[in-house]
Amino acid sequence: MLIDNGGRASLRIGSKVPYMTASGQGNAQTQYQYFDQGVNIDCRLAEEAGRVGMIADFEITNVLRNEKEAPGAGLPNPTIGQLKAGVNTSLQPGTPAVVASIDDPVASRRFDIEAVVTRVP
Repeated sequence: MLIDNGGRASLRIGSKVPYMTASGQGNAQTQYQYFDQGVNIDCRLAEEAGRVGMIADFEITNVLRNEKEAPGAGLPNPTIGQLKAGVNTSLQPGTPAVVASIDDPVASRRFDIEAVVTRVP
């Protein structure tokens, strides 16, 4: 992301995942809705006294497999996984830093969010 001093930026990366909301029977059409999954980052930077202040919001969403659904139980309900973090920190330019570390107890995963600020002449 390229952000001017005092500026803001947003990043959206992901895909739309279809899930069935109504099963077509007879002449009826099968109906779907779409869920946006991926990574969203909103960030603001401000330089002061040789350091860079960063305020950022991170969101990671995905559709999880529902392995508990019994066969023939009707329409499977999607299970949505979501992680959110808000960060207000100060960074030394040129030095990578972990700004958030999140343990996801549902998926048994750990997310480390690392940031590095680089001055562009």
